Amino acid sequence: MKRLVLNIFIIFLALLASNIVDAVKECKIREPELVKDTIKYSDHGDLDVYYDKSLLKRKRPVIIHVHGGGWCEGSKDKEGYMGSFFQETGYVSVLLNYRLYPETENIDDMVEDIYTGLKWVKKNIRKYGGDVNKMTLMGHSAGAHLATLTNVKAALKMTVNDKKLKPFHFKHLISLNGRHSIDEGEALQAGIDQLYQLSSVPGLSFLALYAEAREHLLIGKSGFDQVKILKNYKDKSINFLGAERYTFVECDEDTVDPMGLADPMIEQIKRTVKDVIIDHKIFHGDHQYMLDGVMNNDEKREKELLEIIEPELVKNTVKYSKHGDLDIYYDNTLLKKKRPVIIHVHGGGWCEGSKDKEAYMGSFFQKKGYISVLLNYRLYPETENIDDMVEDIYTALKWIKTNISLYGGDSDQMTLMGHSAGAHLATLTNVKAALKMTVNDKKLKPFHFKHLISLNGRHSIDEGEALQADIDQLYQLSHIPGLSFLALYAEAREHLLIGKSGFDQVKILKNYEDESIKSLGAEKYTFVECDEDTVDPMGLADPMIEQIKRTVRKVTVDHKIFHGDHQYMLDGVMNNDEKRENELLEIVESVY
Repeated sequence: MKRLVLNIFIIFLALLASNIVDAVKECKIREPELVKDTIKYSDHGDLDVYYDKSLLKRKRPVIIHVHGGGWCEGSKDKEGYMGSFFQETGYVSVLLNYRLYPETENIDDMVEDIYTGLKWVKKNIRKYGGDVNKMTLMGHSAGAHLATLTNVKAALKMTVNDKKLKPFHFKHLISLNGRHSIDEGEALQAGIDQLYQLSSVPGLSFLALYAEAREHLLIGKSGFDQVKILKNYKDKSINFLGAERYTFVECDEDTVDPMGLADPMIEQIKRTVKDVIIDHKIFHGDHQYMLDGVMNNDEKREKELLEIIEPELVKNTVKYSKHGDLDIYYDNTLLKKKRPVIIHVHGGGWCEGSKDKEAYMGSFFQKKGYISVLLNYRLYPETENIDDMVEDIYTALKWIKTNISLYGGDSDQMTLMGHSAGAHLATLTNVKAALKMTVNDKKLKPFHFKHLISLNGRHSIDEGEALQADIDQLYQLSHIPGLSFLALYAEAREHLLIGKSGFDQVKILKNYEDESIKSLGAEKYTFVECDEDTVDPMGLADPMIEQIKRTVRKVTVDHKIFHGDHQYMLDGVMNNDEKRENELLEIVESVY
């Protein structure tokens, strides 16, 4: 029996050893096999596929790069370092050639070549380990123009050289220093003349070819201006323009395609396309900023480029009306996972402050897993009417409600928050919307917030002699060294409040009977005050709390008192004070 047990044990050890050897073989460190294959995709062009031969079964994102060169020079080989960079970073990358002037005098021939190259990539990239559902189209300079133009014409099913194009679906389209609005007529001719003149300067003779190309490709031609194409479409008439996200990169020292040339394209995409994310990145550098960075192994620029391609924590600026813009802080990797939204309205006595000054609030909530939005609105002296500020905030909130799902936000899980004058305006806007009041001749519609949080807000505002005394005191204090800014605060109160009405939410609610309001726009109200606040002292929330409890049938109201000054919560976030950050999160998370 002992011998039998011993034999079984020996066999067990042998099997175990064999399995360990096999496991070691399987776990052997994989050596990458970085390969470049050149493919002729049509009679007019070829492309290079950069891939890792050892990872053919693991589908990876694809970067397709279109070289620049003024439509008359350049090649995939000259920018081959771009293909190698993305290949070494874990992408499957593709660089392609296309017809150039003087081989062609027709921009649409270039579009046809790029379109044909993209069709080949879409059909075949799986063989190289590429994921056809995760493709980014990128171009530099003229290549950015052509990549975008090709994508637009395909998305709109336009006809190019007697062929009706079919749409692509890119995750991302990236324009590096591209020219998207192209001069015509006298302005175009002046640009060509200038290039010819500059070509006489020693070392700049190549510009003669650039001038000649523009003469033959653009003068008397059409169909090359994507901005003009989009102008033919009505507002929000395009469901999808070929890419989920557009990023336009410009540089402040670019003398070839100067800053601002992307603006008309951004404007038209925002106007015509229903669902799209647009980002506009500006860097300090020249026309070759990104490409030179990659070519010279500049770690900073390489990182900047990679962050553009696959951003994670992103801030996107959107103009919600002609009067204001807003910043959305979100996680680009979680767009399909709907998450709660925090909307923060900055303070500043109705006359100063901005979303940028309180940007740390957006970043804080973003890092905590929320979608956060910060917005600007008109201030005194741009306006002398509180309702203009209410109108701006209301318009921004409408934009957020309609669009926040594109950024991974849940419009049913929104918290509206404001600090100081921003708390007053956020609450006033919500109250006026909930009660369907008219603001600037527009009848507002109610929102539904999970939570409204007032941080050190002034909800009961003095009138008459008390208000004038407050203004006089601010003027007096403004003479003290370091407090001169208070003169603007006093002036704002004079012009916004004296002789005006409609800015006091407490007075608005006093017109309503007990429990006559079914919903006041938020399931829960939290009023935060601080015992050392000399700007908006403790007690200013009490009248508002009293009126909400009296008039609203079903609502939760909380009143938090902290030991600190007017900036207690904001300074805590700005200075990474863990205690205050946790206090703020506890307030926010009380409804989730």
